[in-house]
Amino acid sequence: MRNFNDITTYLKKDFAGYIVIIGLIILVVKIKLLVLGVFFLFLYLLSDLAINGFHNKFKVVPRKLVIWSYFIILLTGLVLIATVLAPKLIKDLAGYWDSIQEDTIRFLAYISNRFGVEIDVGIIKQMLVTEGSKSFSKVLHFVNVVSKGTVYFIFAVVLTHLVFLERDKIRSAFTKAPHSLMSYLFYFIVGKAQVFYGYFKKVMTGQFFISLINTALTAVLIYFLDVPHKITLLFVVFACGLIPVVGNLISNTILTITALVSVSIFSAVACLIMLVVIHKLEYFLNSKIIGSIIHLPMAVTLIALLVGEAFLGVMGLILALPLAMTIKGELEVARLRREKATGSC
Repeated sequence: MRNFNDITTYLKKDFAGYIVIIGLIILVVKIKLLVLGVFFLFLYLLSDLAINGFHNKFKVVPRKLVIWSYFIILLTGLVLIATVLAPKLIKDLAGYWDSIQEDTIRFLAYISNRFGVEIDVGIIKQMLVTEGSKSFSKVLHFVNVVSKGTVYFIFAVVLTHLVFLERDKIRSAFTKAPHSLMSYLFYFIVGKAQVFYGYFKKVMTGQFFISLINTALTAVLIYFLDVPHKITLLFVVFACGLIPVVGNLISNTILTITALVSVSIFSAVACLIMLVVIHKLEYFLNSKIIGSIIHLPMAVTLIALLVGEAFLGVMGLILALPLAMTIKGELEVARLRREKATGSC
């Protein structure tokens, strides 16, 4: 009975910790800092692999030297991306929408003449002109989103650097009194965050390699078919590839439509075939790379993705699987504790 009382007391303390975690999550979503949080997760993951991976192999090198060296290299790489790659991407992306409109009108006119299908190209043109008149406000919105995202990204870089550099100071600041509520909540939140991060690390590391393979195969195909706006399409394929399960479907749908209206029906068919091949390959890679840690039925995985997208948008798609695995793990721990408590009685 004593063991049962101990477990009951521990579960009550757990309840307080869970309430605080849920409150923090709601606060982050309400004040619209979720993007900052996702940026921080990705940067923390990258820093963890680089800093801890290097330091574990070369322990003789001081940890602070490794941290500072890594962040100097990271900032240098970010500057190169911002000054070399980003301008090319923005230029190619700006022309993508205009060319897709023109190619779509040309394709519909061909279908109308070739197969005798009545398609009022004039109405379609008018719709595109109407959409074009709204483009200025859309550009302003896009610039605002990019600017805010850039600020969040810079904050995430600084925050990641400080967390790695001052982790001992952060711990000591919250745990000066070992048996206080503050100390308990700190260790509880950090412990649960580490569990979530463990799943996030495994899922996203595996998804990163899957996305690289997908992007490499797509690059070969679009260069062979001479599909226009290669930089934009490859960026979309890689970015969407980081989203589990549905990312490949989204990117290859965009690729297929582009190939259909801008190149030929043959190119679109080739992209559709590639969609099926990569989809099957992704299932294989998922089972080999991250299948050992995601023991969720496909139906549960899709439901988790749908719920994540419904509540948190695109960021929800990225966080859905690690969050679902964390909840599943917590429920399993609760079940084991309940069985242990029942056995103790």
